[in-house]
Amino acid sequence: VAWCDLIGRKQRLLEAIDSFFYRYTTFVFDHPCWFLWVPVVACALMGMGLLRYNPNTDPLALYAIPNSQAIHDWDILTTTFEGWPRFAYLIVDKDPSSDRSDRTHPLVHPDTLQALADLRGKIESIRVEVDGREYGLEHVCVQDGTKLCQHESVLEFFPTGDYNRSILYPNHLALRKGSGAFVRWPVDLMVGGVTPTPDGRKVESAEAFLFRWALQDYGGHAIEAATTPVQRATVAWEKEFIAVVEEEKEKLRDERGVRVHHIARRSIVDELEKSTTLGLYDYVRYLIGGIIIFTYCMLVSCSTDIYKAKPVSAFFGCGAAVLGFLFGAGVCYALGLTHVPPTEATPFLCMGIGVDDMFVIFNSYALAAKISDPRRRVALAVKDCGISITITTLTNLISFIVGATSPYLAISNFCIVTAMSLLLGYFCVLTFFLAAVCIDAEREHCKLSFIEAYWPPARTRRRRARVAATAKTTPAQQQQQQQPPKSPYAAPSPAGKEGPSPFSPSPASTAASSLRNVASRDACRGGAESDAVDDEANLSTFELVAKQLYHQEQTIKQRRQQQQQRQEPLPQHQPPAQPPQPREGSCREAVFRPRLAYPSAYPYERGSEGTGEQKGTIGRWFRWLFRRGWGRMVTIPFVQAMVLLVMCVYWSASYWGIHEMSAGLNLLELTPFNSYYRDFWQQYFASFPSYGEDVFVVFPHQTQWWRKDVREAYMALEGRVRNGTYASDMIFSGMYEFYSRTSQETLDAMEDDPARFNRTLSRWLDRSQYQILRSDFVFDADGLQHYRFRFFARQRIPGADLVEGSRHDCKQAEQDTGGLLRCFPYADMFPYYESDISILEDTLRSLGYALIAVMIVSTFLMRHWRSWLLVMCMLVSIDVGLFGFMYHWDLQLNMITMVTLILAIGFSVDSTTHIAHTFGHAVGPTRSHRAAETLVLMGNPVFHGSFSTFLAMLIILTMDSYIFVIFFRMMTLVLSLGMCHGLLLLPVLLIFVGPFDPYVPSPLRTRIAATSTTGKGAMTLSLPATTTAAISSSNNGNVAIKVTPPGCQAGGAGPQGQVETCCETNVEESTSYDEVPSNNGGSSRESREESSNSV
Repeated sequence: VAWCDLIGRKQRLLEAIDSFFYRYTTFVFDHPCWFLWVPVVACALMGMGLLRYNPNTDPLALYAIPNSQAIHDWDILTTTFEGWPRFAYLIVDKDPSSDRSDRTHPLVHPDTLQALADLRGKIESIRVEVDGREYGLEHVCVQDGTKLCQHESVLEFFPTGDYNRSILYPNHLALRKGSGAFVRWPVDLMVGGVTPTPDGRKVESAEAFLFRWALQDYGGHAIEAATTPVQRATVAWEKEFIAVVEEEKEKLRDERGVRVHHIARRSIVDELEKSTTLGLYDYVRYLIGGIIIFTYCMLVSCSTDIYKAKPVSAFFGCGAAVLGFLFGAGVCYALGLTHVPPTEATPFLCMGIGVDDMFVIFNSYALAAKISDPRRRVALAVKDCGISITITTLTNLISFIVGATSPYLAISNFCIVTAMSLLLGYFCVLTFFLAAVCIDAEREHCKLSFIEAYWPPARTRRRRARVAATAKTTPAQQQQQQQPPKSPYAAPSPAGKEGPSPFSPSPASTAASSLRNVASRDACRGGAESDAVDDEANLSTFELVAKQLYHQEQTIKQRRQQQQQRQEPLPQHQPPAQPPQPREGSCREAVFRPRLAYPSAYPYERGSEGTGEQKGTIGRWFRWLFRRGWGRMVTIPFVQAMVLLVMCVYWSASYWGIHEMSAGLNLLELTPFNSYYRDFWQQYFASFPSYGEDVFVVFPHQTQWWRKDVREAYMALEGRVRNGTYASDMIFSGMYEFYSRTSQETLDAMEDDPARFNRTLSRWLDRSQYQILRSDFVFDADGLQHYRFRFFARQRIPGADLVEGSRHDCKQAEQDTGGLLRCFPYADMFPYYESDISILEDTLRSLGYALIAVMIVSTFLMRHWRSWLLVMCMLVSIDVGLFGFMYHWDLQLNMITMVTLILAIGFSVDSTTHIAHTFGHAVGPTRSHRAAETLVLMGNPVFHGSFSTFLAMLIILTMDSYIFVIFFRMMTLVLSLGMCHGLLLLPVLLIFVGPFDPYVPSPLRTRIAATSTTGKGAMTLSLPATTTAAISSSNNGNVAIKVTPPGCQAGGAGPQGQVETCCETNVEESTSYDEVPSNNGGSSRESREESSNSV
């Protein structure tokens, strides 16, 4: 009982929503100008918020998880070792296009080395002025253990400036210029592509040189984070560094035949700002993309009949999406939301989704062409598709709201702006665009030109004509009621004369509107219209398409019979009898013929002629293609088997892709394609393939280094790092060298003497060959407080593996010593790599939340539980395919692709929901018929909606950033998979397991009237001759009527098994479907409201 009560409440809710859309549309029809100008003025005012456009280019704020462990480790590193160094790099390599005679050895050549020394001199002599004080490299650099600026380059191999000397290999021992320290420089770290001499002890040639300067950090990537004079001087020095290199590299290329690639720490911020800031070309791209969408929608909406063409309405439909973006983005920016790079794709998303709703409304309007009254026609069209576009809008908003909960600022702000724009775009569609449709409907009805329809003075003249015509209307016309048709969610209404719907407006509320309608027709046509109403005008959209499909199949059947008669003529002595029936039981026909046979007594067998759409109706040819083509093909068993086979291949490929998929976000991919930052790292990966980024392992707490167990645990830690899969062979560890080069007796003697350990270690670091390592040790009066060692990671190792592997080794060391040896690894990219660790878990969690929210919305707004269950299955299948095909299209799982996976639920639900929702209202005798009717009804808007969104995405390819390439690829997969699931797989599944509620067509509906007395009613039934009814009463006094249409057997199966389920209709408490006079002279509407379990 509770379940039936819930179903009854749900159906009444859907009826109320239908009623709202109908009444609202009639109000818009009566006052279109207000709904045109008010949204424009509101969007213009709120669009001024775009003037507060404030881009955020800090990569740490955009793409890192706030308050993550890496951020916490970075804070500790800042307090213990004054932060992470800001490196400035140069790479010098051969120029393949050089025509110099000494191009065979252009790098290991004294003249080339001298030219590079001159360039280094210019760089190190850079001076900047901040707050009236001059700063040089010595003020902003990080000093190493020799008290000199930390610098690594091939020039350090030649402290005396004699570049004729050879470079030793693999390590070059040289005096540190300016100090008495000797350094064993690892050659492979600074010289790439080394070709050693035959004895392997010297360098014969090289492909690249690396220069590195370490500068002081100031607490972040963002330039705005620099607050003190020294920090601002560091930023200014980096800017001058980039300018000097840009000026000198052309000279080196011309004179020495070498190329120079450079970056500084600020380069990533500068390049992200360049890709985020909109320039003139970006606005031109937006304009071109808008022109493409506007042109496509207007062309699709054109017709051979000038009065039925809707290009102006299509223009308003696209304009509604633009107004929604201006309104939504303006509100967000006015409230202080910062602009992030992904938001630049928001206008195209709003255009694609907005025109999808436009095509759905256009399609419903075109299918209501049999209704002569334009006001009722538009209201019926919006009523039929209102819930459908509302479901898709809500699911889109849910997907973006789930994305807005992301911890990443770039994704969160993008989802907030897009969700707000889509929400306001939905309201603009129901105001701005709907008003244009109402005006166009009146223009079509009155045979007006576009100027006469939209020009305000012309509308004023027509309004006066309507007022004048009102006085001439007859009393019969004034009493005419324009009732909205029965909601598809309610039970079938009685046959015969149509009575008011459950949600019909009262006579008092509709008298004025009816009068206006009659007057409007008189003003358009010069007189009163005939009261005769076409029977087909009373058909719903679903019944009209069913009638068209029946007429088509009967015509095909007749033609096939005529063809068989010509092929097999009857003997002359035998008079012609019944036309030959198609061969039954043929295997070929059972497998390769459409399964669209109708019962012999189908209610639409008469009067089906003329059911075709009028010429010039928008989308007529596309609907004909679906009705004559794919709509019939999808019912063929062989085609169904092929669709399922293709989907099995699709799922197999997706599973393989998921198994091979990787995760990671590289900031390099977020920069413009022509960025010098991208050019540098591409050259670095090519020239130094063995070494990745610098990683520090930091020991922030005072540790009992003199203890044997701590020493053994530390050496075991270094052994794991050196032998692990994430570290290269380039490791600089002072403590490891100290333990290894100190005798065992000395180490044993220091085990219980911390003071001796600190003195011994300090004296060891004062030696010339180890002095450069002193910067990794921090001493105070109590001895050694902090320590770190440095290693280079392997190149191309996944960031998540590097973070997890190094952290695991530190955790193992802490466990081995009972917490005495605590450490953490850190690198410049760790805040971004940390998201790779949990990206899969976060993605699945967000997808789960979005799917649950979509399921809740679909449960309340879709008619049958099988419909929303199939929609959920389609969404899961689409997301599985996206996961798999990301690998096939060279995409990794990261925050950009993660948000697209979440958005895929919103985009994919458009096509699948439209199909499933329409199937639940189709009226064919079998699921196969209803699937064909569904494709005729919704195939056109689903295709145009997906294709128009794809056109909007094309302009993204012109954006100079890989982030838009990722977005385009993901959106292409989303749109293609969504359309394939909606138009290919879902109809096939609906044929097998789709919802199938018995339906009594309009020609067979029963007129049931009840008179409310003292709780019991008198039933009056008026049934066609071929219709049977069984009436029974229950113990609670309710009356149940079981109506059996013609062609149906009492057991539920039609003739020859054509009807798949019972086609009997049970009507309980039928008083809920009519208003009849009661004894007190009022209306029995309250009897419908009291009913809780009507079927």
